[in-house]
Amino acid sequence: MQPTSYSPTPVKGTMILILGILSIVGLPILGPVAWIMGNNGIQTIDRGNGDFQQRQNTMIGRICGIVGTVILALSVVAIVAALALGLTFGGLIKNKVAQETNPQSAIAKAHARAHGKLAPSAGALDYAIGQNDVAKIRAIAHKNRAALNARDAIGQTPIFLTVTQGKPAMTSLLLRLGANVNAKDNTGATPLDKARALGKDDVLAVLVSHGGRSGKG
Repeated sequence: MQPTSYSPTPVKGTMILILGILSIVGLPILGPVAWIMGNNGIQTIDRGNGDFQQRQNTMIGRICGIVGTVILALSVVAIVAALALGLTFGGLIKNKVAQETNPQSAIAKAHARAHGKLAPSAGALDYAIGQNDVAKIRAIAHKNRAALNARDAIGQTPIFLTVTQGKPAMTSLLLRLGANVNAKDNTGATPLDKARALGKDDVLAVLVSHGGRSGKG
């Protein structure tokens, strides 16, 4: 009786090694493949059904596959996080643009200026006036002199805010920096008209001293 010949199950250790190496040098998608094939190969060899000479290559390929799989997972997480951040910032920018270009928002800011109630979201110059920040006002005027006479949705310029808030020092500062003392709003009223209407006599005196006139005729 002839003994039964033994033929070990082929284990592609070299292929597993190559797949594992590729997974950590640029193709992490091959990591899970090398990991799974490596696990199966090691189990086959350890049961005595595979070529033991392939065990080292199979083990190294399996380890590389694990590393490649980790790299793949981290890459996916990074991509998802980047997309989420992109969508978040994109939404914020879109909302900001929508607010700035929304006529109702512009009118709301204009009415806030007209009533002397401003938040940090208002124009930089308006907010600086509200905070009596002389240095900031000078810096804005130096950088962009046109801001001194920028009209809002109801035609009022920053000097109207100084009138509304009753700030003669701020009125004088803006006029010295180049603000138009006789700027007219959409109703044809000038800062002097507004000062009279609000009874801001101290501001009125400053306007008159700088040549302020009524726009009502």
